[in-house]
Amino acid sequence: MQVVRWRHCSRPHFGKFAGHGRDFGLAYASAQLVHFGLVARLICISGRPVMESIMPFFAIGIVWTYVLALSSLERLSDIFSPKHWRFLRAVGLEYLALVFFADLVLLPVRSRTRHPLEYLPFSILKVVGSLLRLAASVPNQKFVY
Repeated sequence: MQVVRWRHCSRPHFGKFAGHGRDFGLAYASAQLVHFGLVARLICISGRPVMESIMPFFAIGIVWTYVLALSSLERLSDIFSPKHWRFLRAVGLEYLALVFFADLVLLPVRSRTRHPLEYLPFSILKVVGSLLRLAASVPNQKFVY
């Protein structure tokens, strides 16, 4: 009987990426800024009232994006302890994951889009990303074959 220890997922295989988490997050926030600008422009030219056009569920995702981006600044990171920042980041990232799940999986299914295969790669990546985060959160376990 052989006992195998499974290591935390991010250490052996994703260690190269884990060291660049801040860079990935700031790159995402930068790309999101362009998206936000385009959506804001569409709202302005639509002629509809701004408050009627804003979708709160997605707007909260935008707020989380920039709260997380601002948390990478040293002056702001000193406000909370590292434990509190980890919790804040976990909540923010999970909310953003929920927004992406709603946008890339639930909305296309609900609207019965004519081209569901166009959403399939993003849907697969979203589900796989959730499974990887879940696997990474499981503490080290002993598995017996």
